[in-house]
Amino acid sequence: MVSLLKKSEIMTATEVFFPGVSDEESEMITALLSQLPYDSFWNEERGLRAYINTEKFQRGELENTLQLLGFAVPFEVQNASPGEWGISSEDTFDSLLIGGKIWLGKPGDHYPGGADYALRVDPQLAFGSGAHPSTLLCVEMMIGLDFKMKSVVDAGTGTAVLAALASLMGADKIVAFDNNPWALDVAKNTLEINSVQNVELILCGVEEMEGAFDIVLANLNYSVFEHFFNNVARLVAPNGLLLLSGVMLKDEANMLEMAHRNGFKIINRLDRDGWCALLLEMN
Repeated sequence: MVSLLKKSEIMTATEVFFPGVSDEESEMITALLSQLPYDSFWNEERGLRAYINTEKFQRGELENTLQLLGFAVPFEVQNASPGEWGISSEDTFDSLLIGGKIWLGKPGDHYPGGADYALRVDPQLAFGSGAHPSTLLCVEMMIGLDFKMKSVVDAGTGTAVLAALASLMGADKIVAFDNNPWALDVAKNTLEINSVQNVELILCGVEEMEGAFDIVLANLNYSVFEHFFNNVARLVAPNGLLLLSGVMLKDEANMLEMAHRNGFKIINRLDRDGWCALLLEMN
């Protein structure tokens, strides 16, 4: 059964939208705002969206923090709530076949058959459709892994696409966690759409998560890895696998250095559109 261990007490959020920023600028902004109480970030084609509890939002604090970048960053602020977090039609996606084996589409899309696994995600919900390059790289990398009877954790699960796929691929024990309670609402919806019932949803940050798993899926912002790589690493069981994504190519060398310091060796990598995914094994 899909379970949610904690419930949110946060009722409203503020969305800060940074239109037209590049991937590199988005990463810099995310790194700065991660030091403030911003709960989640979504990098899309039109720009970067950052979310914070409305009670904690301070425009002056935001403006002062952005000045540290050394260049002007225009932004738009609006209120948001779980029911209002929508993605415009520009952000929807066409169904696609990943690696010739995994079909990804929307609820209501016609599934033509022929794939080993079929996944559906509602693009009208926040946290994206699952069609971002970093997510697609994770999915493609997962094709070559054996999930049967394995324990899996999906760190910063967002839409729970990766957790759902791990279940379909035969994983036994699956935990998916996120520090944003609304992300878990979206995750629960994704699991229900795909009839996945063996994923445990937990509201927490990576520094709070406990346990050791055969496979750790971590599609996170690079700034999270910079601050919490040790926390991610300790979730990997001896001889376990760590699949990292959300890393831009320019940061790959730094990521591999962090991995090496924490006892990992690289066994595979993929890249697309300036992003990369790394498959690491615990020595």
